[in-house]
This record gives sequence, structure tokens and C-alpha cells, in this order.
Amino acid sequence: MLPHLAKRSPLKFQMIAFPLLAMLLSSCLWQFDPYAGLCVTQEPAPKDVIGVYILSKQTLTSEGADAIQDIGATIKINDDGTYVVTNFPLWQEIGKYKLDKSLSDAGFWKISIVGGNTNESHWGIRFSNNQILQACLTDDGDSSGLLFTYGDPDSGDVMIFKKTGD
Repeated sequence: MLPHLAKRSPLKFQMIAFPLLAMLLSSCLWQFDPYAGLCVTQEPAPKDVIGVYILSKQTLTSEGADAIQDIGATIKINDDGTYVVTNFPLWQEIGKYKLDKSLSDAGFWKISIVGGNTNESHWGIRFSNNQILQACLTDDGDSSGLLFTYGDPDSGDVMIFKKTGD
């Protein structure tokens, strides 16, 4: 259809083709993970990861902090390579996210590359439980934490746990 239009009326073709091309390019080029800048890009020492993390934020639902206020989710990272998770929220995605249940578990952890972009790797923790799997380690200057990303990172659907101490 467009080649036919281009032969008959180049101006009409340009009026249709250029906006379509611009929309296509903008949808591909300007996508970004809004939380990627928080992720640690240098491999941390295990001693820097040890501690207790509490759930402080979620963007999976429009309720934000209200949806997690009474959950009391914590992750304790121990120096012997084990972790203990209490009330970790498990989400169900059916068009949108809904809190399904919570998980309490113990297992093993290790520091690993968990993602990144073309310029740098993001370091995080891999957990032995496949329902938790992995989290990016964060450091915003004031505090450190764990960032769990859901679905497409560009969507900004995350849970953030803040470190409270050793």
C-alpha cells in the first residue's frame, strides 16, 4: 500500500512514513531500566553483603508500600554462605501483578553477575531457591539493598529490600 502511495503522491507518503518511522525508532531507542543505575557494577566483598534486609518498596501494584506494609518480609544473608528468608512475597501475573502468597525458606547464596548492559555488569546475589532466584545488589550512597526485577526491566516492576545491619 505505501509503495503505491509513494508513486502517486510523494508528499502523502512522507506525511505517513516519517511519523511511523519516528514512532518505531523511539519505542526501541529510548527504553531503559529505571532502576539499573542503583545496581552495583564492581564485585563486592562477601563481608559487604552480610546482613539483614527488609522489604521497603514495591512497584508491582498501584498500592505501593500499602500492599507490603504488614508483610514483614526479611532476608538474612549469613557469612557462612546461607540465607534465611521470611515472608518473601510471591507475585502472580495475570495481566497485572497480584500478591499470591509469601515464602519462608533457607538455603545457600553466592555473589554473581546477575545482569547488566553493554557497558557494565551488574553484581548481585543468586539464591538456591528457584522462586527467589537472584537480586541485584544496590548502593545509592546512603544505603545498600537488594533489587528484585519482575518481567521486562524497562517496565520498572521491582521489589526493593534495604539493608538494616549485620
